[in-house]
Amino acid sequence: TQPSPRGYGGQAEAGYNWVAGDSPPWGEMRPSQSSMLEEAKWIWCAEQRPNTYCCIRGHLEVPAVPLQSTIRIIADSRYRFYVNGIYVGQGPTPFKPPYLYVDTFDITARLQTGHNVIAVLGNFHGVKHCTYTPGTPGVIAELEVTDMDGNVTRLATSSAWKVNHLDAYRHKVPRRTWATPWCEYYDARREPAGWEAPSFDDTSWPRATEMNPGVFTFLPRVVAPLEEYRVNPVSWVGMWRAATGVPMEQDRNGVQPPGLSEWMDKEELERLDLPATSVEEPLVIRADDRGTAIAVDLGKEITGHVEIDVECPEGTVIDLCPTEDLKNGRPWCFRKNGEYSRRYISRSGRQTWRCFGFDGIRYIYAVVRGPHGNVVLNRLGAWLRQANLPIRATFECSDPVINRIWEITCHSVRVGSQEVHVDCPTR
Repeated sequence: TQPSPRGYGGQAEAGYNWVAGDSPPWGEMRPSQSSMLEEAKWIWCAEQRPNTYCCIRGHLEVPAVPLQSTIRIIADSRYRFYVNGIYVGQGPTPFKPPYLYVDTFDITARLQTGHNVIAVLGNFHGVKHCTYTPGTPGVIAELEVTDMDGNVTRLATSSAWKVNHLDAYRHKVPRRTWATPWCEYYDARREPAGWEAPSFDDTSWPRATEMNPGVFTFLPRVVAPLEEYRVNPVSWVGMWRAATGVPMEQDRNGVQPPGLSEWMDKEELERLDLPATSVEEPLVIRADDRGTAIAVDLGKEITGHVEIDVECPEGTVIDLCPTEDLKNGRPWCFRKNGEYSRRYISRSGRQTWRCFGFDGIRYIYAVVRGPHGNVVLNRLGAWLRQANLPIRATFECSDPVINRIWEITCHSVRVGSQEVHVDCPTR
């Protein structure tokens, strides 16, 4: 029968498995043999305002070679997690309290004998949007390791874990749209570099705060894990000289400047020759008193996260915008008045940054604000995320236009299938 909500206290009820053909997860459910997150606590850092990011680390000693290792995890609102510095996955599926859908990952191949670190980057939205109801910031997880002899070692989130408010993300930023959460302005100079790795020293970090999210019930995730992989551009769109800077704050008269996306649409650009190098090769952008803009084409629309791999001096400002269309030969950043742009401020040397939020992406636009030093753009691309959705139906006829319509329809279904079906990939 339908599980009743419970008060959170770390004592999990039996989980539930949804079997195809049974009633869906909002109706009758079938109890599983094991419970979930029995010993784990809901944890976060001291900063609990909307649009807060929190780095979380747990340490585990594995005495013998693991035979099987599983982690169960969920967060309010989103998470990415790493094992020994290697990215594993993201989540959760959209949920509405009191029912929370727990993600399960097999991490056997990521563990090593001896010292291991589970690192989680959590993001608390804190504002209602189309796939989220505001709750309590936090991450809850439980890891179980079984060795060759059947010995079991467990690690559950608690106040013993270390946390750090990641203030590299600027707190005061606009919403992307009414249907989505916040923009991202990221200052890599404030990032604790390498915080995901076992070698990072977190002794100065405070212990986690155990939160009380209220009454809820844990349920297993009922949709398959997302398919995720790197996508590279197929061609250049254009290259331009751009403005030296973008006003981001009110002036002395209290006048608010245009948003970053609107500014990127309206600023004057001077077209330059396309780069002579292939879009797959590093692009050297010479020092300039003005800004330098570049745009690439992924070849087709995807849903994913913008990624940049760049080598540059400390403090270089790079504005990034994923777009679905072009307007007057340049990426259309302020389409439907959405604030889809991001700002990245670099540390010194080579670095990679992946936007936390996802977008519908066909083109990626990057503006290195001037004056800037020499910049090597090793890669401007995306990290695709979508449901692993095999389409079993086939169709072919003598009309190539109708065949193409079928192909576009199938692609649209894939792009619009995340943890839930969406009406557009920017949701």
